[in-house]
Amino acid sequence: MAEQVCALVEALQRTDTTVGGLKGRMLEITYRDKAMAYFGPLLRQLRVIPLQALEETLEVHLSPEEFKDILVLDLLVRGQPRYHPEVPEMWLAVETSAVVDQEDLDRARRRAALLR
Repeated sequence: MAEQVCALVEALQRTDTTVGGLKGRMLEITYRDKAMAYFGPLLRQLRVIPLQALEETLEVHLSPEEFKDILVLDLLVRGQPRYHPEVPEMWLAVETSAVVDQEDLDRARRRAALLR
């Protein structure tokens, strides 16, 4: 009986890990597909920018490690601030997460800084 409980606990832990990964991936897809819903209240003429469009520029200006770090960015969007037309176009480096912790914030800041 104890072995069965241990096996069940292990299976549950694997399932929890799998579901967590799927939730994270779905969140990334949702933010990309519904970028206007999330960022439209802030930005006009919003565009999702595929990183492939910036590949050559990024590779020239970043170290190989920085370049690899940017490639795993969840989403990149740009647009004109909706209520401040005098402000130049803004680019948002987006990291999505079901639970936000300090590591997530640090990663988002680091990647945004690389894109400046």
